[in-house]
Amino acid sequence: EFLDCSPACAVTTAGFGVFCTSSRQQRWRAGEGLPGRAWAARRPLWLADLTNDQVYAGSALALDLGLRAAMAIPVLAEDEVVAVMEFLLAQPQRDDERLMGVVAAVAAQLGTLFLRRRSEAALDASETRYQALVETANDVIFYLTPDSRIGALNRAFEIVTGWSRAEWLGQSFV
Repeated sequence: EFLDCSPACAVTTAGFGVFCTSSRQQRWRAGEGLPGRAWAARRPLWLADLTNDQVYAGSALALDLGLRAAMAIPVLAEDEVVAVMEFLLAQPQRDDERLMGVVAAVAAQLGTLFLRRRSEAALDASETRYQALVETANDVIFYLTPDSRIGALNRAFEIVTGWSRAEWLGQSFV
């Protein structure tokens, strides 16, 4: 529903910390501001001269700091925009397709990383649910390794046999 500025806002020039602090307090809906416009368009956007852009002209702080050009690149994970990277430049500048291509490639890698992290989180949640199910089952559940050793067992296994998990793990099933 909203884009929030990440704490990862990076400053490479002295005096711009105020800009990052101000940006961190911003929220954009799709279509609002440069990040919101890139989000809604689902493609990179370049503003060659912020002083001539109606949307950015409202950001007096950026202009006061001497920022004159900007680009925003959405980070896509499958078909979902999960972030927007925004870069600001001190000089007005025509579209730099090469630079946009490099940053878009980085954004694509970030999208892939996001998907992998999302998959890892889903797998962790699934594993937690599985472990809870197995451990609380009243039925004996165990796993044999390829060499027929007991690799895992549940609490019911311990109760039925009267032996602890530590005594069973690694033992030959035979």
